[in-house]
Amino acid sequence: MTGSIEISNAPAKVLVIDSPDLLEQIGLVLRDSGFEVMSFSSADEIRTCLKQRACDVVLVDVEFAAGMGIDIFAGSATSEGQIPTIVASANPTLGEVLRAWNNAASFFLKKPFDLPRTVASLRDAVDNKRFYERVIARIDELEETNDRLSRENDWLRQQAEQFETFERIAKSIASSLELDKVLKEILLSIGNAVQFDRVVLSLIDWDRKLEEAVMGMGIPEDEYEAVLAEKVWPLSDDKIAPWAKQVLHDKSKYFANGDFGEGETAEKAARLFPGPMAKIPLVVKDVVVGTITVDNHRSGQPITEEQTAVLERFTEYAAIAIMNAKLYMRAVEAQNELKEAQEKLIEAERLRTIARMVATVNHEINNPLCSILLSAQMLQTMLAKGDEAMRQKAKSILENADRIASIVSKLENIQRAAPTAATQDGKMFDLDEMSNLETT
Repeated sequence: MTGSIEISNAPAKVLVIDSPDLLEQIGLVLRDSGFEVMSFSSADEIRTCLKQRACDVVLVDVEFAAGMGIDIFAGSATSEGQIPTIVASANPTLGEVLRAWNNAASFFLKKPFDLPRTVASLRDAVDNKRFYERVIARIDELEETNDRLSRENDWLRQQAEQFETFERIAKSIASSLELDKVLKEILLSIGNAVQFDRVVLSLIDWDRKLEEAVMGMGIPEDEYEAVLAEKVWPLSDDKIAPWAKQVLHDKSKYFANGDFGEGETAEKAARLFPGPMAKIPLVVKDVVVGTITVDNHRSGQPITEEQTAVLERFTEYAAIAIMNAKLYMRAVEAQNELKEAQEKLIEAERLRTIARMVATVNHEINNPLCSILLSAQMLQTMLAKGDEAMRQKAKSILENADRIASIVSKLENIQRAAPTAATQDGKMFDLDEMSNLETT
């Protein structure tokens, strides 16, 4: 109902509780005034009429039936949505008047009736009753509308909280590409959105064919590592997880309540998830990259479709975040490998340059070195019987020339030799090592 409240003009039903002779007299006037008159011969019939609320207004003589008139209508008159009552008496006592008002009488009339006033009083009582009924109906309607709006407001608030969580996840994707940080953010967001005893994030390694738990929430610290270590499930052999087909291949959510069937793997699942649990896949580009497992193993509270529907709204964001983090890690690894390859290439080029330089040096040194060796050998022969001091000098020249020739020979292996720390200024090559390389 909206707008102003209108009073109905339908004929009002008046229950008259009075003596038969007066009932006949006043009944005619009331009918002429547009009322429908009702009367009964027994108190039980009157009480039934009042109980069924079959009338709109009551006109009762307090002296009727030895003063029982008030007792007949009292119970109804004081109930919720009361029937308006007009009390009449020829010689009312103060006690009767007070008793009538205490029983919620609308008007008090003195007999003999002033008929115009009686009709006006009845009309006022009916109009007030109908107006009151419309007001109550309007209040009920407003309360229902308020309840509906309150429920809608609660729903909108929940949606706003969820969207805020989704926004936080989206920001985590943009602001952090470290996998651990992304997983922690996803767990925190789930914990803020829906309450579960435990939440576990697992990643799928399709190369190794494993579903491996990597992070959890709600697990006691002293059990954390052990619980995560147990939650590793093969995807290919006879110990495959009971939810593998539904979650990892059909890409749909999975519910269980401690019953996973028969077999060693089913027994392990029942031990880890003795109460209500659900597992939701994280899918991106039709590939399952991970799973979200939630359970209520301590509280035993059921996991509802509504709760998992909220989780499913996380999965797209969570899957994208995980995939981006993995791609970032691969990119970092590739960049490190490229950097290492570049360093090796630079080192190889440096060694090739040194090798070319060594070849040039060898050529330039070997020519005069051969001449020095020949001259030293001839000098040593010429002084075979000469002065001892001169022979020793010739021998020294020959030994040093041989040493130079040996060093030049070792330099040819420089590309295969590793530099070693030998001075504060940097690294140098171990000539003995290069000598060993030459012999191998």
